[in-house]
Amino acid sequence: MSIGRNIAEFRKKRGFTQEELGAQLGVTNQAVSKWENETTLPDVMLLPGIANALGVTLNALYGIEEEIPAKVRADDFPAAAKNMLTEYFIRQAGAFPANSGEPGDHIQLLGCISNTAGAVFVSRNFSFIENDLGTPGSERIFERGEAASALKKLADPDVRKVYAHLYRTVYARSEPCSVERDEIRAFTVPELASDCGMEEDAVLETLEKLQLLNLIEDDPWIRDDGTAEYYFNKHYAQFALAVFRAVDLLLSDLCYVLWRDTSKISDYLFETLWK
Repeated sequence: MSIGRNIAEFRKKRGFTQEELGAQLGVTNQAVSKWENETTLPDVMLLPGIANALGVTLNALYGIEEEIPAKVRADDFPAAAKNMLTEYFIRQAGAFPANSGEPGDHIQLLGCISNTAGAVFVSRNFSFIENDLGTPGSERIFERGEAASALKKLADPDVRKVYAHLYRTVYARSEPCSVERDEIRAFTVPELASDCGMEEDAVLETLEKLQLLNLIEDDPWIRDDGTAEYYFNKHYAQFALAVFRAVDLLLSDLCYVLWRDTSKISDYLFETLWK
């Protein structure tokens, strides 16, 4: 498939008219029409801008099949996914560093907010995609009593103290452990009371709250001496961390290096992306 036909295909996928694409590139809709009809070809200097406007790579514009990204280990997947999102975000915005094609660690804070639905947020240590922002009914989440009750439990100083200790202890260990008996996440009330400087009754009450939040597994293991052994729930740890990450951002003065709101006249607002 030729460049002209590729431009037409990608333009239609983006929902642009020939006039809208031309306006972004500083050319007339007649020029775009000639490209697509293969009467003329776009100037080679325009090709990067065309690719950015259409949200594709130059290889895709030329019809060159993209290489399938190399598979990564599970431990490396979160970082790889974040990097891919960052690179995609910047490519959509048409913003690339002047001295390098690699965004990497230079990215500080990216945000895309649609006035119709959804938002994307990317930072160095926390990113999220919210698909329902602004949609009818999305406000009902604020009315859910269960969510408010969970937030109240997480706000408890003892809950935060005990959970911070459990979190730190679990993730401070790097050596592998057996599936049958994961000692890296086994805790008893006396051990936690000693480590956290709390009374055992207070620790037990805290563990009960953490169980209700699914942050501690429901059923403790009873040792031969009758001591109850509790287990940290790694599967839910990410959600507790995300709640506090989000609240921390809520209290901060966010300064996006790039953000988009389609309700604004200006399509993109930029600050210095790379220092």
